[in-house]
Amino acid sequence: MMAPLPEDRWNPPVDTRLSATRQSQAWLITFADLAALLVAFFALMFSMGEVDAERWSATESAINAALDIGDNGETPRDLTWHNIDSIDPGKGYDLDYLAKVIAQQINELPALAGARIAVDGTRLVISLPQALLFASARAQLEPSGKEAIFALSAALAALSNDLEIVGHTDPLPVKGERWPSNWELSLTRAAVVAHELRASGYSKPIRISGAGSGRFETVYPRLSLQARYVLARRVDIVVRTDDGDGR
Repeated sequence: MMAPLPEDRWNPPVDTRLSATRQSQAWLITFADLAALLVAFFALMFSMGEVDAERWSATESAINAALDIGDNGETPRDLTWHNIDSIDPGKGYDLDYLAKVIAQQINELPALAGARIAVDGTRLVISLPQALLFASARAQLEPSGKEAIFALSAALAALSNDLEIVGHTDPLPVKGERWPSNWELSLTRAAVVAHELRASGYSKPIRISGAGSGRFETVYPRLSLQARYVLARRVDIVVRTDDGDGR
């Protein structure tokens, strides 16, 4: 009769360190599955999206017309400010100091009459009213608008801060057939201001966006509706604390 095997032959010792390591890394499998599902979900959502070609074409044509861009055989203007590369931002100039400098310009220069300035957290917002820049429902700069942007260009050109220009409108439907909506008008106005700022000597990248009337609810709710409409029609030059020199 054969002698029974020692108990440790049936129950070999387990390397508890290896087992613990495998258990501690088991979550990676679940995480990888979740990440794959999220990628598939967003890919599906993207594939279901459809660009409104007619609306985009109308917006492109309006911006080109406002910036005087056409297929006339001439050398196209420098529009490299449309292309913004992303980097880890550093720190620009102190916003409180900038606010004092620009506020002094607004108080001293007639060309900036009606402009407003505010420091909002990490942003310095210079608001230029529509009446100073554009005629109603138009995106061609008035002479007063060119003077205002030129007056600001010297101070802004010396900055290393990240700069964004945002167009705003009131919620009333835009008149005429040129603009499909207030968004296209606000975006075109932002592009025109950025282009004029570039022509006035600002050489750093500029981001542009159109807010339309999307932020109207934040415009001084205690004022009368008509007063809020006037304040909503504007272009904001937004200076951030981040350094935009490397963009």
